[in-house]
Amino acid sequence: MNIIETFIRYCPNRIGIKLRKAYFKYKGAEIGDHCRLFLGSFLFSKARKVKVTICDDFHMAQNSRIHIGEAGSLLIKDHVKISSDVELLIYDGRIEIGENTRISCGCNLMPHNYVFNDLSLVIGSQGLDCGTIIIGNNVWIGAGCIILNNVTIGDNSIIGAGSVVTKDVPPSSVYAGNPAKSIRKG
Repeated sequence: MNIIETFIRYCPNRIGIKLRKAYFKYKGAEIGDHCRLFLGSFLFSKARKVKVTICDDFHMAQNSRIHIGEAGSLLIKDHVKISSDVELLIYDGRIEIGENTRISCGCNLMPHNYVFNDLSLVIGSQGLDCGTIIIGNNVWIGAGCIILNNVTIGDNSIIGAGSVVTKDVPPSSVYAGNPAKSIRKG
């Protein structure tokens, strides 16, 4: 990150929010109305034309980050709130976040995993398994959760704090644990 990007990322108050929004647009992101990108929130990408669509009334709290590769894509629908220190790591996968969803502090969403099929080879040389993460409407993801690739979280669901989600979550469910398991159905 160069000095200009550092200034944009940490510029305070309304000026900083406007600068970050302009920077996201400069990178190619489509951003709706009433979006607030608070101090330290940032979009990291080597590409200039990223596939990021952020709809209306989006809030991204302090020090939350989006890392996106050239083949990655992100869709955030209306009225989504992301708390502080959340990281969306989208190298070549896709994340879609539904309306009225809340993502609590310290969560990580990663639609990719290393391939590790041959024990005689170095992990990094075997490539990535890139997939998707789809989060439905009106979902609450508790603090410190990790959501891995090829997971769909159904509408009106809750993911308990500290959970690791490795499999699909049906609509109107409460899941918690490592790995996350059903603890209550709607």
